[in-house]
Amino acid sequence: MNPSIFTTVTFPFFFGVMFGDIGHGLVLFSLGIFLIINNDWIRKGAFKAFSRLRYMIVMMGFFAFYCGWIYNDLIGFNYNFFGSCYDPTAIDPEETTHRLHPK
Repeated sequence: MNPSIFTTVTFPFFFGVMFGDIGHGLVLFSLGIFLIINNDWIRKGAFKAFSRLRYMIVMMGFFAFYCGWIYNDLIGFNYNFFGSCYDPTAIDPEETTHRLHPK
C-alpha cells in the first residue's frame, strides 16, 4: 500500500499545526496563489519545481494562517485577538494553599 496519498493530504494540515503563524501563512498562501495564477509563465522559467508544488503551497499557507489565528500568533508576536476567559484574581490563595499542603 502506498502511503503517499495519505501523506499528501495530511502534510499541509500538520505543517500548519507546527508552523501556525498568521504572517507566515499569509506569505505562503500568497505565493501559492501567485504560482497558480502565473503557472504558464513560471513553467517556462527557472522555477519549474515550484509549478508542480503550487497547490501544496497554497494549502500549507492556508493551514498555517488558520492555525495562526487559533494560536493568536502574528509574525512571532502573541496577540490577544479573541480575549480570554481566564481570570487569575478568581483564585483564592488560601484555598490553593490548603489543597497543596493538607494539614
